[in-house]
Amino acid sequence: MVSLLTGVTGNQGSQVLEHMKGQPVRAFVRNTKNNKTKKLQERGIELASGDLKDEESIYTALENVDGAYLVTLMLEKGAQDEVEQGKAFLAAAKRRNLKHLVYSSVEGAERQTGIPHFDSKFEVEELIRESGIPHTIVRPVAFFDNFPKQRGLASFFTLGIFRAGTGYSKKIQLVSCYDIGRVVAAALKNPSKYAGQVIPLAAEELYVSEIQDKYEKALGTRPWKAWLPRFFLYLLPYDIRCMFLWFGQRGRGYRANIPALRREYPGLLTFDEWVKRG
Repeated sequence: MVSLLTGVTGNQGSQVLEHMKGQPVRAFVRNTKNNKTKKLQERGIELASGDLKDEESIYTALENVDGAYLVTLMLEKGAQDEVEQGKAFLAAAKRRNLKHLVYSSVEGAERQTGIPHFDSKFEVEELIRESGIPHTIVRPVAFFDNFPKQRGLASFFTLGIFRAGTGYSKKIQLVSCYDIGRVVAAALKNPSKYAGQVIPLAAEELYVSEIQDKYEKALGTRPWKAWLPRFFLYLLPYDIRCMFLWFGQRGRGYRANIPALRREYPGLLTFDEWVKRG
């Protein structure tokens, strides 16, 4: 049972690939000549080159494929790119009579957030449902992987931006891309169990100060965070600004049921466990 995987050089797709070890997979990539894809070839992973907006290249890549993992990306057109990618992929998948599709959306997509890349993902979800293709939708929250594992300028500003968005009174739900990969791979391996499910994914809900605590617990040193006033968010690109403002608004933000998810998926990494993984 061959699975076609998209986004294999990104945070989510690379972890799906790792959890599919021992399974026949084909990686859909834009460029087979760069360093990342050359390393995949050295590992013996079959590559199919193409563009997620190009139905014909997707159709070719889906030959003799039973299941597929789709993650859409914002490119030059922003969130609209995701819808175009979804349409092209679904058109090719229907022509191939794909047996099972796993799509990576985002928690809250269904709530009309006004965040362009959330709303576009929900539009793709709706297209998938209309297509009639058996499917599983995963809706992860923010990633642990957004935070650099080592103390430095990157973590300094990342913590500062999240603090500007959430303020002192709101927590942010987080999950590791490792666990996203684990759940997606489980769905690809067992479509009869997972088809029809919409799965939110979150492992912890933390204040920014608690993230700093967990960094300190794991690394033995507490990272600093930049002090950024809330109006700094208005300097960010519109899509990203909307998301960080949404994180801090009363009654908004992610709403995954973390206790239920921990019962369903034992072993979801905590932030400090994720940091310690190196």
